[in-house]
Amino acid sequence: MRILHVMASRANGGAETYCGDMIASLHAAGLSQLAVLPRRALQHARLAAAGVVLAPEALDVRVGHWRRRRLARIIDGFGPDLVHCWMRRAASLVPALPVPVIGWLGGYYDPARFARCSHFIAVTPALIAHLAAHGVPAGCAHYVPTFPTLEAGPPVDRAALDTPAGAPVLLALSRLHHKKGLDVLLRALCELPRCVAWLAGDGPLAGELHALAHALGVAERVRWLGWRSDRGALLRAADICVLPSRWEPFGTVGPDQGWRERPAGADR
Repeated sequence: MRILHVMASRANGGAETYCGDMIASLHAAGLSQLAVLPRRALQHARLAAAGVVLAPEALDVRVGHWRRRRLARIIDGFGPDLVHCWMRRAASLVPALPVPVIGWLGGYYDPARFARCSHFIAVTPALIAHLAAHGVPAGCAHYVPTFPTLEAGPPVDRAALDTPAGAPVLLALSRLHHKKGLDVLLRALCELPRCVAWLAGDGPLAGELHALAHALGVAERVRWLGWRSDRGALLRAADICVLPSRWEPFGTVGPDQGWRERPAGADR
């Protein structure tokens, strides 16, 4: 089987990491693949080092029309048996094809934005219900949970992260984005004077969150780790993995509203 992947995002996040994990695993299993992703994406260097065949030239231009033309030529030259579109932006670039085209969803996107996709993969059962409510046939929507791989090895050295050996460590692996609720974690630190927070991630709220930590008086107990690729080492060293998200794709479908958010942790 020949699989062509399209991941148009340059960001660092869970979807991008899972995409890289999946492509790397399929490569290790011996499948023939071509990955179309931006040259500046973190996963590009990782997959290139693993020997995955890459085609970033379709995404080197910024104009959507030229991206689509370049991608169409790449697809025609590779001759895939299946095309995997990772998220909405990738699906918007793919032309109509005679082979199955999969649209991967990690959120409540409108299936109409995936017009060229014949099948869908969703990361939660609630997203499957969301797709069904928007007219996607049951046989075309598939629930595949994301379980990223963790590298083997020892825990990270707490001293290297300026963290006392006896301090309880709260770890958040997350984009610095409003929906991830990291401001909630910072406010909680006010009530947890012994704890140190490790925030592993980057994103648009970096400056705002730094300012909030100083305003709350907890900045000296926050370690801003940036984007990390050693998730396993961080998890082994931390005491608690914190997920304070305001919402994640576990919502319920309503007949007149399409979907509504359910706070993360509401069913725990």
